[in-house]
Parts: sequence; C-alpha cells; structure tokens
Amino acid sequence: MARAAQVGSLPHRRKVKAKLVAVVNLAEYQRTGSSYLAWHRVVLEQRESLLALAERIGQLEPVEVAVAAQLSLLVSDPASPVYAGASDPGGLAKVTARCLDRVVHGS
Repeated sequence: MARAAQVGSLPHRRKVKAKLVAVVNLAEYQRTGSSYLAWHRVVLEQRESLLALAERIGQLEPVEVAVAAQLSLLVSDPASPVYAGASDPGGLAKVTARCLDRVVHGS
C-alpha cells in the first residue's frame, strides 16, 4: 500500500513526466546517425501519446495508480520499449494506447 501511495504521489508522477519528455527529446535529438534508428522511429511514432501522457501525469488531479505504475516502469525498466534494444519495441504503442484510454475514459 505504501508503494502504491508513492507511485501515485504528485512528486513521483512529475519525475515520470520529466523522464517521458526526456525520452521523446532524446529520440528527436539523436534520430540521425544513430545505430538505434529503429528505436527512435518507435518512440517518435508515439511522440504525441507520450507527451500527452506526460502532461496528464504531471497535473494535480489524481491518476490511477496502475497507470502511474505502468508509466513509471516504462521509463525505468531497461527492457521497456522506450529503450534501445528492448525485446518488443512495438509494445510501446500498446502501452501508450492503454494508458491514454485509462486517463481519458477511466476504463
């Protein structure tokens, strides 16, 4: 229960927001001349969704702990689809769609 409170807290969510924005910025900045071109493409394809999630998670209004936890894992786990060499880079679209649906529709 304490971990859920921490993950759902505004300070933690704002850290996740900063990391989501940083992932997008990194993909935009290093997209040319990189050996991780496929990774950049995957992140850039989800750019709008990632930035929308970053904006929403950083707001004062509460966010479902499950969504906050999923986004926290997305930016912290080296096996996450936002990192080069991830096992399932295509999984990023699924994660962002699911999280967006939950923050927009609450379902």
